[in-house]
Amino acid sequence: MNPTPGGVPDTGSELFLVGDLYVDVGQLRVTRAGIEITLPYLSFQLLLALIRVAPDIISNDLLMARVWPGLIVSPETVAKRVNLLREALGDNAQDPHYIAGVRGRGYRLVAAVSPAVAPAPPAADPVSASVVVTQPDESSTQDAVALEPRIVATKPSRMWWFVLPVLLAAIAAIAIGVRAVKKSRVEGAQSIAENPLRDTAAIGAHARTVAVLPFDNMSADAADAYLAQGLPEMILNRLSRMEGLSVIARNSSFALPTKNIDSHEIGRRLNSGYLIGGSVQRETDRLRVAVHLVDTAAGTLIWSAHFDRGLHDIFSIEDEIADQIASALAVRLGDREPKPPAVARSANLEAYFAFLRGRTLLGRFTVAESEAAVPYFERAIALDPTFAPAYASLYDARMQAADQRRENLRPVRQRYRPLIDRALELDPKLGSAYFARAMWGDEPYDAGATRDNPLVAARERDFLQGTALDPSNGRGIEAYAQFLFDVLDGPEEGSSVLKRALWVDPLSVSARLKDAEEFT
Repeated sequence: MNPTPGGVPDTGSELFLVGDLYVDVGQLRVTRAGIEITLPYLSFQLLLALIRVAPDIISNDLLMARVWPGLIVSPETVAKRVNLLREALGDNAQDPHYIAGVRGRGYRLVAAVSPAVAPAPPAADPVSASVVVTQPDESSTQDAVALEPRIVATKPSRMWWFVLPVLLAAIAAIAIGVRAVKKSRVEGAQSIAENPLRDTAAIGAHARTVAVLPFDNMSADAADAYLAQGLPEMILNRLSRMEGLSVIARNSSFALPTKNIDSHEIGRRLNSGYLIGGSVQRETDRLRVAVHLVDTAAGTLIWSAHFDRGLHDIFSIEDEIADQIASALAVRLGDREPKPPAVARSANLEAYFAFLRGRTLLGRFTVAESEAAVPYFERAIALDPTFAPAYASLYDARMQAADQRRENLRPVRQRYRPLIDRALELDPKLGSAYFARAMWGDEPYDAGATRDNPLVAARERDFLQGTALDPSNGRGIEAYAQFLFDVLDGPEEGSSVLKRALWVDPLSVSARLKDAEEFT
């Protein structure tokens, strides 16, 4: 192994997790929740010395020998360097999360240390900052001053600007073709009353729009990846019920490839002024979660937190993250501090995890994965017969699979209708259940049926309820727009709802095709 300038061997393959920090020895790099932390070279070597003896105490003398080999430094220099490292990590000597001082003996790490098995988040992560480990001036024994972490914007690929016109032209061509064969509108349909919940101040306002990205899975077991999607989805669902805030649908925020574009470009593509990202690591019965909130316009980190709890505390972690993000946004937006409304979930941990696994599969919209989601929802119901979202998702999975197989939906709907009825019996405020019942609802045999038809009226009520209770459900809102266009022949109302669908689900291909079809 080749020696580094400080005399410490180059162990390029060594990777460590220190609490929520990811430490790459070979690259002299430290990241937390995708944000790279700038450390001077001596600070990195100090952290490494603490890691190598953790959880034991390392004395001042041993620190001097390992961090400043061959040089004579004082205990005051060690204390100064420890303070610089704490400052860079956001640590506090009075309430340490990482480094604790032991009077008269030295220092030790209080954060758990373990070998890392997952690769560090790439430097071009959407909300990452550049890490610079500065080399010491060999002509001086003075400490280098730690650099402040900063967000670095990477330019989006120019290829996008060449591809975009082609995509738009293709969409327009498809829309023209669809319009040519589109069935004629039903005559004499009545107009629908304006829904006061349909348009809010947040729709169309980047400064009041948030996108929740899937978290990085830092667990050793790849099977725990569902937590990296399930936990942010639950946070998304809770934030989406806050007044005055628009939250981008998971179908867009979870689908956007973010590895090679910066936070500003992600915000532009997702209509979002703020991004929420993070990482999840499960170790047997422990759960480590790091989360951050980024301003996409300025490219700056405005809030972050990390949690190291028992696995059974996942519900309180979700609640604390949603509450703290809401408070941070309230400060930025000048609003009173809101508390996001609670969302339905099971008190049975195994039922909840089965549900999250099923949701991860259901969101991929294929026959195979819709069917694969079914046993997870069935297990969740078996473990907790009062878990309303599991009933609604099981109904959605059954209907989605049948629809993708081009089956006759009437007998399928009749067979599984008790599932959605049970979901709403258990939780009359479950927005996703209203959307599922409306999307897969009974259709009148008369193609010319109007609002006076009980089946049409029932579907419209369900769509309105779903929109009010689950305003970030892009798939459901798009289906509502389609219903207004095709069943109720309401182009103005349909275009208003479609506008909302495109705002909360900007990457929806079907919504964009519908928009092109209606307005070209």
